[in-house]
Amino acid sequence: MSHTLITTGFTYMLAQTLGEHSLASALLAYADEHGQPVEQGNERRYQVNQLDAYVTALFALGEAGSLSVVVQAAAQGMPQPLPRTPDTARYTEQQHLPDPSPDQLAHAVVPTLGAARCAPTGTQPMAVDDDTDDTMIRTMRGEQMMQADINGITLSYEDRGQGLAVLLIHAFPMSGALWQQQISALETDYRVIVPDLRGFGSSTIAKGPYPMDTFADDLVTLLDRLAIKQAVIGGLSMGGYIALALLERYPERVQGLILADTRATADTAEARGHRETTAKMVETEGSAAIADRMLPNLLSPQTTAEKQAFVRSLIEANLPQGIAGALRGMALRRDSTELLASITVPTLILVGADDMLSPPAEMETMHQAIAGSQFVIIPTAGHVANIDNPDAFNEALRQFLLSFEAFER
Repeated sequence: MSHTLITTGFTYMLAQTLGEHSLASALLAYADEHGQPVEQGNERRYQVNQLDAYVTALFALGEAGSLSVVVQAAAQGMPQPLPRTPDTARYTEQQHLPDPSPDQLAHAVVPTLGAARCAPTGTQPMAVDDDTDDTMIRTMRGEQMMQADINGITLSYEDRGQGLAVLLIHAFPMSGALWQQQISALETDYRVIVPDLRGFGSSTIAKGPYPMDTFADDLVTLLDRLAIKQAVIGGLSMGGYIALALLERYPERVQGLILADTRATADTAEARGHRETTAKMVETEGSAAIADRMLPNLLSPQTTAEKQAFVRSLIEANLPQGIAGALRGMALRRDSTELLASITVPTLILVGADDMLSPPAEMETMHQAIAGSQFVIIPTAGHVANIDNPDAFNEALRQFLLSFEAFER
């Protein structure tokens, strides 16, 4: 009998993304009663051999995709459904979803493709161009993502729109879903590439650590795969570290640079020790533990509960192994301060006015070191400025990217 892994992170994402709070609670209650705990700590995980029929129907009929990091194996045969609550009935009726057939249920969640490759589940892979072996999956948030096998891993990414290529690199410990509102804002005028870095989202959870150079190599290989010679490279927080590593290693691939809520300095000895302590904590206590620790410093004091819940869901959807790998990789990164003075490509530096982790004063120092760079402070925004104030963040991106169009003309 194959099993399905149900986690609190998965049920939280179900509630926040689909709005099915009662269904999420019922699924967790079912796992509590029938599942076998496989990990202790702040994040509860249960291995179960029966999956709620209505959730499975959503997967089978393509109304919701899957998070490979939380649904690890296949549900086989007809699972016993949970009691049909008013909320589950309402959802299936609104979506015109019939009760699933045994055949639908048997194929609702596909098996994993080996322990080292966290393949997407709850999806039907679809072939794309004949000259590639990329596959397309549908994520929990409803978008279509591509997958490519590169550098010994499977990397998931979104490739939306046409025109000037813009590669956006997500923050720690999140996924490409961080950039949803930026994709929507830019895809009509630009080609927006948004990966899930190794260890995060639907990409492979490889053995760590994950040095910034390794992330950069993955992304340049992805650009090669997409036949993109140059792109505007943007990164937020850890994504900024990776953008600087990519610029240092592959300067010919960088057409422009966007550095948001990040820093150029390396970790101090104290900071490296703190990262190792945090890595061990997340390995022991689960992803929810690091969400609890980080959330107070990620968003503006004026943020909304909805935005806090969204960021929490991004963090909790990732597995501890990937989070720990990135923590140890960040501790290994080089100091990029001397690199700043050599940057000649157009550069935009963004920072939330309320950012406590990469304060505006520190970001302004980077701006002063990069000749000709633009510096924008995003009001009413913390470290994850693109979530706190997406309108101001997106407008700064648009104005910066317009300069490339003017140059091309």
